[in-house]
Amino acid sequence: MTMPLPRLSNATLLFATLSAITLGVLIGSAVIKKRNDFKPAERGRLVDVPVGTTMPDQLLTFRLFDGATAAPNQDGDGNPLPSAAGENIVRATAPLKQDVVTIDVPARGQLEYKAIMQRGASLVYHWRADGPIYFDFHAHTDDNTSGFYTRYANGESIADGGSIVAAYAGQHGWYFENAGRSGVTVTLTVAGFYDELIPVEL
Repeated sequence: MTMPLPRLSNATLLFATLSAITLGVLIGSAVIKKRNDFKPAERGRLVDVPVGTTMPDQLLTFRLFDGATAAPNQDGDGNPLPSAAGENIVRATAPLKQDVVTIDVPARGQLEYKAIMQRGASLVYHWRADGPIYFDFHAHTDDNTSGFYTRYANGESIADGGSIVAAYAGQHGWYFENAGRSGVTVTLTVAGFYDELIPVEL
């Protein structure tokens, strides 16, 4: 059965807008290794990519500068030119999605949620728990037969948030482990260009 798409609330739109604005700051110096002929000179060019296709490997460039005090570049006629082109952007080839899930982690229990993402897709997230909980934010390919995985962050906390760009297609998400004697509830908010958000049986 097909479910109707929910209307986005003002809070949801604000979350998505703020997430997009802070993406460059949160990612910092993230780099996807450049392995083909996608030349740096083409980064500022508009690219018409059909939905569902994968963008070519990109050298992602993120730079911070003071736009309030920077002197504008000018062409020979004195017209303003951009001071940055093709920087601080991750192009999307899929529709924007958002999910909010409530995760009840029982005492001495563990649960995992993963976003299924294509290579080059971006995602912003925030989660908050009503008590301390161990988390491991990591990724691996869909089949996960080789044991290869990457870790974004881990530790014990009551909240975490940020953004990622998937360096490869696979499952990118959160493992939660509750070592306490009472249950902990985690509220996870995810927005971005992922395929779906799913619970993973452990």
